[in-house]
Amino acid sequence: MKIIDLTAEIYNKMPVYPGDPEVEIQEIYSVEKDGYSVSKIKINDHTGTHVETQSHLIKGKKIEEEPLERFIGKAAIIDIKTGKVEIEDIRKYENLMDGCDILLMRSGYSGRKNGIFSRDTERPILSLDAIKWIIGKRIKILGIDAFDFDPSPTYEGHKLCFKKNVLIVEGLVNLENIRTNKVKLHVIPLKIRGTGSSPCRVFAIEE
Repeated sequence: MKIIDLTAEIYNKMPVYPGDPEVEIQEIYSVEKDGYSVSKIKINDHTGTHVETQSHLIKGKKIEEEPLERFIGKAAIIDIKTGKVEIEDIRKYENLMDGCDILLMRSGYSGRKNGIFSRDTERPILSLDAIKWIIGKRIKILGIDAFDFDPSPTYEGHKLCFKKNVLIVEGLVNLENIRTNKVKLHVIPLKIRGTGSSPCRVFAIEE
C-alpha cells in the first residue's frame, strides 16, 4: 500500500484567486518566549486544495451537511491537455471510469504554474459538453490539478455539477506521482459551519 498526498501546502501570503482574502499565518506565542506555540491562521474557504459543495454557487447543501462517506471513494485518473478540452478528449476513458464514483483529471498544470491567473487560457478548460458527459457517468466528485476548469465566467460548468450533486475539488497537486489509473481517494474537509467550500487534505491510496 502506498499513500500519495495530493494536497497543496498552505502558507503565509500564498497565491489566492484574484479578489479572495489573502492567507495570513502569524505566530502569536512561541516556545522560546512563552513556553508554548500558538499561531493565528486566516484563510478563505477556497484556500489551496479545496472542495466545493452546492451552496458555493446554487441553493443547496453546505460543507457541514455533507456526510463523510461523500468524500471517500474509488477514483479514476485520466490525463487531459491544457487549453480547451472537448468531449472526445474525455470519452476515450469511458471504460476506465467503470466502477468509479470519483474522477480526477491530471493536466500537469499545477506543477507548471506558480500562482493563480484567472484569465490564463493555458489552464485546462472543459467544454460544457465534456462536463455534461462526465456528469452522465454518475460520479460524486470531480477533481482537477488546477484552480478551475470552467469555460464560462458565469461558472455554468460548476453549476451543472452542483445541480447533479457532484462535488468539485480544485487545486490538487502531485497527481503525476500516482502510478496506477485507479485509487482509493480520501477528501477530508474541515467541518466548518455555514460555508459552501473548505480547504481539505486529499490523499490517494494505491493498493
